[in-house]
Amino acid sequence: EIYAVDTWLGSEEHAGEECIKNGTLYEEFLANVKPVSRQLVPLRMTSLKGANFFPDQSLDAVFIDAAHDYENVKADILAWLPKVKKGGLIGGHDYQCGWGGVDLAVQQTMGEVEALENSWLKQL
Repeated sequence: EIYAVDTWLGSEEHAGEECIKNGTLYEEFLANVKPVSRQLVPLRMTSLKGANFFPDQSLDAVFIDAAHDYENVKADILAWLPKVKKGGLIGGHDYQCGWGGVDLAVQQTMGEVEALENSWLKQL
């Protein structure tokens, strides 16, 4: 199973986009993931609330792509990190591409990570 945790309300930096303005972001997401819809479980909530649904050491992989400011990114990493099994993967988006808060939070909480085209990854 693949869990997708999001509010699907958009973020302030995307406020002008059509799918945000007309409230169809969730429907657009569902259309985009239709090929894997049988394996997908959308959880319509904030990242921090979503982390509470999973026991520690229960997930093989977590990919974070939510807020871009330091405090929220750090909170997301700290909330999801205990959920990943030993040997599992944790990563995220918007790394080393102009979001200084993302970079700082990743570096301070995760130390050295592998950088992959605007994303980061670390095996635990």
